Amino acid sequence: MTDVRSKRNKFANKKRVGVWETAMTAPLIFLLFRIPLANIMGNEGNGYLAVSWELYIFTTIFLTHGISAAVYEMVKKRVQKNLYHNSVRVFSVALGLSVTVSILSGIIIYFSSHYIYPIIYGVRTGAISFKVFTIYLPVAALCGSFRGYFEGMGSKMPTHYSKIAEAVVAGTGGLLLGGILNSYGEKVSALLFDASFKAGFGAAGVIFGLLSGALVALCLLLVIYKIYQLSFQQLLKKDDTRIFEKYGSIIKEMIYMIIITTAPVLFLKIYRIISFTLYQKSLAVDQKINGIRYIGSYHGKIILLVYLAVTVILGFTCTGIGRLRRTFFQEKIKLCRRYYWEEIKVVLISSVILSIALFAGGRFLLNLLFQTVNDYEVTMLKIGAIGVVLISVATYNYRIFSSFQKNLPVFIIFLIAFTVQMAALLLILNTNISAFSIIIAEMIFWAATLILQMVYLSKLLKLTQRNV
Repeated sequence: MTDVRSKRNKFANKKRVGVWETAMTAPLIFLLFRIPLANIMGNEGNGYLAVSWELYIFTTIFLTHGISAAVYEMVKKRVQKNLYHNSVRVFSVALGLSVTVSILSGIIIYFSSHYIYPIIYGVRTGAISFKVFTIYLPVAALCGSFRGYFEGMGSKMPTHYSKIAEAVVAGTGGLLLGGILNSYGEKVSALLFDASFKAGFGAAGVIFGLLSGALVALCLLLVIYKIYQLSFQQLLKKDDTRIFEKYGSIIKEMIYMIIITTAPVLFLKIYRIISFTLYQKSLAVDQKINGIRYIGSYHGKIILLVYLAVTVILGFTCTGIGRLRRTFFQEKIKLCRRYYWEEIKVVLISSVILSIALFAGGRFLLNLLFQTVNDYEVTMLKIGAIGVVLISVATYNYRIFSSFQKNLPVFIIFLIAFTVQMAALLLILNTNISAFSIIIAEMIFWAATLILQMVYLSKLLKLTQRNV
């Protein structure tokens, strides 16, 4: 009996390592590259990069996350019915939609960046980094289409490996190009007597690095597609139904799926942009100087360390989503509830341990990783350490909601938590702790999110009942 249990434990450990290596390696690699990048660009450059990234995700969420998720669901549904010809049609529509909409979106971004950016950050210089995304956009959109198609056909490995390759190249390229353009921006700043050009060019260099990573990923996906082509053709021969869907109906279904899958993420990005804008516009000058002058300190150092911890935790605790999904749709609520408690306990214990470690050793860690550290950053990290628990558990719950196809509750939770966070931010801005308002408001958002999640889950899975 003991031998059997030990074999099962070994198999489970191998499975966990496999999940970590494929699913969570890419975000971890990129987060690790962000540490030297934060030192190169400084708080102002990190602030520009943060705003550009949030604006980019907001304006292009339909083409990156949306198309990938929509293609996956649509292709998977057709493959299950052996409608392989129609799965190819879905893929063709996704490619056409990606190219068309990304070009149009790129034109809008390019010409509007100089008007949008000053509203959020107060300066035009950071718009340089946002404009670079116009080149990055079509490549990222095509990568999303390919990844969704591969996953829908039942192979997630091309997606995972392409993301790992993208993270390595993007991180390396961002580090090199960010440093080069940062130095170039310093010369421009000296000529024009405007120090912000240095940070603007540095942020643009990082985004050029992201572009190089996306190009490598796209090339890798094209090679894998060529390798898989023979297998796909054999599957097409098995499809003798000859039921061809109209392209118009596929486009309508794809747009509907994109809206459904992207609504929660889109709403999250809206709240972040509003938070940035309120924070920059509402603080008095003396508070900016004595407190946090740039949101880059928050985004480039504090949130970076918090999400590093969250990524490590979720890397070892995301193996139970599949069985939860199966038992939920099989209406085995008792078993589903038991699986949920098993997983959430691991997430909670791991996050509490890392949260305490981050709180106790925050100053040492900041001094170890970053060139300049201020007292307010140490205080921010201690506040943010709470987020390791809140964000880890809330993110795991959102994965559960996604696997249960509960998009409407996610949207409602975001809406209520966003309202609470905005009210808290407005109140905090006029107090003596306003310098820490952005990180406090972030923690309030995730706390409200987690409370609402648990209320909904307690009704959905009847969590208060004991398993017999």
